[in-house]
Amino acid sequence: DKQDPSSGFLAAPIVVNPVINFFPETVQGDIIEEMINKFNPKLSPSNKELIIATILKESKAINIDPLLITCVIAAESSFRPKAVSPCEARGLMQITSCVSRIMKISNPFDIQQNIYAGARYLQDLYRQFDQFELILAAYNAGPTRVARLGRVPRITETINYIQRVSRFYQKTQT
Repeated sequence: DKQDPSSGFLAAPIVVNPVINFFPETVQGDIIEEMINKFNPKLSPSNKELIIATILKESKAINIDPLLITCVIAAESSFRPKAVSPCEARGLMQITSCVSRIMKISNPFDIQQNIYAGARYLQDLYRQFDQFELILAAYNAGPTRVARLGRVPRITETINYIQRVSRFYQKTQT
């Protein structure tokens, strides 16, 4: 596994290979809150607190950097719990009906269920693919397509998505 021994969290390698830092939970919470305020400043304080607490809880439960989960949410929904994509992906982490069934959640608009499903889906993709870019490509374009190609698909949306999440993630590290 790609693991930072000092934290126990799976680290997300980035193309430009910045140093992966794992911050204390209070610092992570502050970074998550800053991102929420940037992307969705009108989000209610109670939803903001629930999102932060759930990201920290789920990341700890599955051993994935909470800031990676946060960056995926920023790219997927801009922290809008009721977001729906043109292909019917729903909620903060844009959970599809297929992922909802696999992860056994009943309401993808429920903040806790959505982050639970999205974080575990990321964890599954982490196990399946060896590279950060492939994990993000699979989250965006689907794991079957990425596995079949063995590379990032030449889909503009997917390429832009990988760059966007990577840029957000790099900014959390500084």
